[in-house]
Amino acid sequence: MQRAPFFRVHPVLAAGLLLPGVAQSGITVYEDGARFLEVGGRVQVQYNYTDPDNGDSTDSLDIRRAWLTFDGSVTEDWEARLQFQLDGGYSTKDAKIQYTGWEFATVTAGNFYVPFSREELTSSKRQQLIEKTPVAGTGSPARQIGVSLSGGTDTYNWQAGLWEAGVASNTGTISFGSQIDNAQAYEGKLVGGRVEIHPGGNIGYGQGNLGGTSGWEIGLNGFVWSNDDDRVASAISDYDSINGFGIDGAWRHGGWSVDAEANAFTAETLSGSFSGGIVENGDADVLTTSIEGGYMIVPRTWEVVGGLGTEEADAWDETETQAGIGFNRFINGHNNKLQVSLVRTTDANGVNGADVTDLYVQLQHAF
Repeated sequence: MQRAPFFRVHPVLAAGLLLPGVAQSGITVYEDGARFLEVGGRVQVQYNYTDPDNGDSTDSLDIRRAWLTFDGSVTEDWEARLQFQLDGGYSTKDAKIQYTGWEFATVTAGNFYVPFSREELTSSKRQQLIEKTPVAGTGSPARQIGVSLSGGTDTYNWQAGLWEAGVASNTGTISFGSQIDNAQAYEGKLVGGRVEIHPGGNIGYGQGNLGGTSGWEIGLNGFVWSNDDDRVASAISDYDSINGFGIDGAWRHGGWSVDAEANAFTAETLSGSFSGGIVENGDADVLTTSIEGGYMIVPRTWEVVGGLGTEEADAWDETETQAGIGFNRFINGHNNKLQVSLVRTTDANGVNGADVTDLYVQLQHAF
């Protein structure tokens, strides 16, 4: 069950919101007028077999995710979400408040997604391939602490805001991390936004076409991050600035689905002479792309999927490529499903011949 009072009060704006509404959990444990409490979660049990071309194969059976989510309110026009990760050590995911009392926009404050990268904004429980492609990793700010405004109509939606975003000390990539769990070495101000146009129908963030609907949409997003010297490791390899721009789209028809995305990043380190990882003479230029698709060979039950993702850095000798195929067995929609994915990565991290094959098998229960 999904309960979102805001959706009933503002149906047009609700249909166009970029971020999922706060109240999205599965079980209503209390409801009395504007007061409510909902509880949801997901558990993903995953087997992974890794076979590198130049090394020994390994395998593991792990709890990939064990998340618990609480949505609630005690007054009209205000809602809150708390989401916790319980696997592999406790951490906080979403911790946000939303004010929905304005006709023209919704205010969101707390720790939540920066609106960048369609695949990053897509829940892990609604992925076609089990693991996400490089477009949802390198350069994506993911969740950060900040404030944003969002709104829209039945044909477009938008979101823009300001975040205090942390960055990890790793010039082998561009890796953001939220300060809510101290998952960063230094931080800075990030201004970002996203505009999404869906004249062909708002299909939302969820890969595949389980319901057999039709529609298409295009999204543009970008951000500017600047080291504000509040918390700096003071290493010459620390990033001084990071800029990102992305374009993505999605199409659904019958049992078919396609999601595509391309993101470009430019970054500078504190020292203009530093080279290492993706940085060359103080500059990093990275391009990530992906295309994923699938077909429901048996409506609402069996889906075959495939995807191709790339990551290219000017400082690398080669382009990293990931190609994957798989199938999904929907036992009860996304609530209960079995997934199998086979992924081949070539020239990992831009190293010629660093190739590896991964087999993933995952069982999911979400509520």
